[in-house]
Amino acid sequence: MSDDEEKRKVATAAFKIGDVEASILAHQHSNNALHSRTGPYIGDFVFGATDGIITTFAVVSGVVGAGLNIEIILILGIASLLADGLSMAVGNFLGERAEMKFNDDERKREYWEIEHLPEEEKKEIREILESKGVTGDDLTEMTDMVCKYPDLWVDLMMAEELQITDKDSNPALHGLVTFVAFVSIGFIPLIGHILGYFYEGIKDNSFIMSIILTLFALIFVGILRVKVTHEKMLLSICEVTVLGGTAAAISYFVGWWIKSLIS
Repeated sequence: MSDDEEKRKVATAAFKIGDVEASILAHQHSNNALHSRTGPYIGDFVFGATDGIITTFAVVSGVVGAGLNIEIILILGIASLLADGLSMAVGNFLGERAEMKFNDDERKREYWEIEHLPEEEKKEIREILESKGVTGDDLTEMTDMVCKYPDLWVDLMMAEELQITDKDSNPALHGLVTFVAFVSIGFIPLIGHILGYFYEGIKDNSFIMSIILTLFALIFVGILRVKVTHEKMLLSICEVTVLGGTAAAISYFVGWWIKSLIS
């Protein structure tokens, strides 16, 4: 674990228990690294991995519930894995790019407005500061101070007026991380059936193997989620496994029910 990661861990623990002294020690020589910079990419990986494992396991469970042969399981499972992974990655890429374009356009508009409508924009800054409890001479001084620096002025308008926080990220990388996570983790429920396809001896137990491997994968995803959500690890693991198990059980029942109707 790097020094920055260790400091973030200590600072987070200090915050949770309200230990001011520990928090001060953690912040010393931190280089502003204490607030998590694991970034949106870990969030993309967790999101993609969670959706990938649950979706693929649900597809596999539905096909098994319908009593279809192992070839159909592999065809539907792999097709769903690649198609859904690509769809999710493209959607994430387009969404991130559109959001960044919107944010950039709004920032340009704010610069234009403070250049051409300075008094109106200055009034808005004053109202923002006043809403934060600043009054009297402090209000006037702080308004004048902010408006001396265009970048600060625009940043404050973006954050407070428009509720926009700039993103320093790569939309293509967002999409790639999502796809890799979806496919790599989502592939796990298929492993048992792939082995069963090539080795006759374990064919009858391929779904059991899939359940076991998927359970371990869900636990891994639950642990990884803690890096993003900072919630309790046991809670995170339980949420992911329960959701995954519920989706698979419903899919299995639907497959079995449709088979019984057709039969």
